[in-house]
Amino acid sequence: MGPLGSLGGIAFAISCGAYLVESNQGHFADDLSILRTEPTVAAYRASVISARYSRHLAAEMYGQPPEHGYVFGGSGGSPRTILCLEKAPDVYDGAIPYIMGHVTSWSLGFSVQANATRVLGAKIYSVIDAMEPGGTGNPFTGLTSGQRDALARLYRSGLPRGAEASILTSGYLGTFASHVSALMEFDPEYFQDFWSLPGYEGADGLLAASVIEKKSTVQKVVSAGDLRESLDQGVGQGNMSLVWHAHGAPETPVGIVLDGIDASNLHGATLTITSGSAAGHELYCVGVHGDIVVGGADTPYRFDGVAPGDEVLVDNRRYLAYCYFHRYQVDPAAPEYAQFQLDGRPIYPQRPLFSKSGLLSGDTPTGTFAGKLIVVQNAHDAACWPNGAVSFQRLVREQLGEQADRQFRLWFMENAAHIPASMQPAGAPPTPKNRLIDYEGCLEQAIRYLIEWVEDATEPPPSSPYEIDVNQCFCLARTPPARKGIQPVVTLTVGGQARADVKPGQPVLFEASAAPAPGVGRLVAVEWDFEGGGMWELKEPVPVVSDSVSEFTSTHVFQEPGTYFAAVKVTAERNGDVSAQYGRMTNLARVRVVVS
Repeated sequence: MGPLGSLGGIAFAISCGAYLVESNQGHFADDLSILRTEPTVAAYRASVISARYSRHLAAEMYGQPPEHGYVFGGSGGSPRTILCLEKAPDVYDGAIPYIMGHVTSWSLGFSVQANATRVLGAKIYSVIDAMEPGGTGNPFTGLTSGQRDALARLYRSGLPRGAEASILTSGYLGTFASHVSALMEFDPEYFQDFWSLPGYEGADGLLAASVIEKKSTVQKVVSAGDLRESLDQGVGQGNMSLVWHAHGAPETPVGIVLDGIDASNLHGATLTITSGSAAGHELYCVGVHGDIVVGGADTPYRFDGVAPGDEVLVDNRRYLAYCYFHRYQVDPAAPEYAQFQLDGRPIYPQRPLFSKSGLLSGDTPTGTFAGKLIVVQNAHDAACWPNGAVSFQRLVREQLGEQADRQFRLWFMENAAHIPASMQPAGAPPTPKNRLIDYEGCLEQAIRYLIEWVEDATEPPPSSPYEIDVNQCFCLARTPPARKGIQPVVTLTVGGQARADVKPGQPVLFEASAAPAPGVGRLVAVEWDFEGGGMWELKEPVPVVSDSVSEFTSTHVFQEPGTYFAAVKVTAERNGDVSAQYGRMTNLARVRVVVS
């Protein structure tokens, strides 16, 4: 179900006494047309049939079929994972969906995020800085009224505080490009009504200055290899869609350079090829790097057949309509939609709920299942917010009642985004590797707990307690006993604060406190990254392998003026094995040091 990085590899499966099955879920590479023709194939049927057939092969190879089956998947694979467990109890005894979005109200997250990012523009960097450790804590400083409104909508929809930097790599443009054809199939009139009927932002004339409609010609076709070489020369904190496209087959045409058009504001625009052998092909701008416009869609052709001199129509009306799509998709049962209602009635005209269509998922999880299920959700994920998992937890409790705690767990991972830190674009300090963790070790340990829960009836650690207020501000408990779950807890201060102002050459003392989750293991490693480069240059052994709170200190001298984000990262392992390859559960904490 789409494992990230090394997670779920054959070696890990062997370490669990299992074999691994991986399905293409009924589609090949980026060709997602199956979602429009027979979505249940991609939703669960291809995976179930693959796993069921594997049992026959296992019986031939090993003399007997497996006794148990498990399924895991992240992001778009999380609802598919749940559907596999619900639809095929004869195949699967347990499931781990992770980094999951809403199963009942899909439209909100990416649409409201697209609009906020569009409206904020370069101001997103001041928002990020305000919410970083040692920042002002007020992300609205210096924003226009329109920018303030868009940002407030984003927070009230569930964007985790502290996850603002992850917006830059969340892939919301790629999601738009892969889903827009399904949106148009489901409600084709929306993209017309938005520009013609009163009550819609476009028809009311409020977006006239934002509309782009231009004709151009292709100056150059850019391959994945060309794009990768360009990114390697300095991507900064780049759009993850750029990185994905750059790491395709080197000869694949993934972008174009347009003649006479400023590419910097083309994000989301429809690119229609109007001449040449690719005439009629439509793609969407999912990223811009310099003058390179990278295109994506739910079709595999990309810029195949496009040549210099071909004509292109650039029009962003469809994307602008998408940026407000969430206003017209109110789900009364979801608390985050309260901002779009008054006295129980939607403020804006309403369309049929796309989340109920099944065009993307083929089916919707019901929250009723026979096996065991553990959700692993990241608390600083700008692509799949914490309230996505909370909505599913709410559904499970409604369906299973008192049985829920005997079949279900929800664990949150702090300082984890959609993409593991080591797979993020590096960029300039502070890089994602300084502020985010690799969460695969937590997932590996979750899989082990799931196996024990199913096969030995051993109860896994309890779910993570949390609070969500009326503004969708998500908070985890700050102390290890209260946090529960499986991730260690760590804090860091400099001079007892989150920020220190020092002189060059002045020694700076950092003080950290850390502990594993209760009953989950012991601390086995401590690492320091003082200048924000994500290099973790100082690695020190834990003097006494501890299953309780431990204190750590370190001193660093900053020689050059600047703003630095110093960080400490701790690792826990269930058995206290410092050399363990799998199940290494990490967390980190950061402070700001201003040297002047």
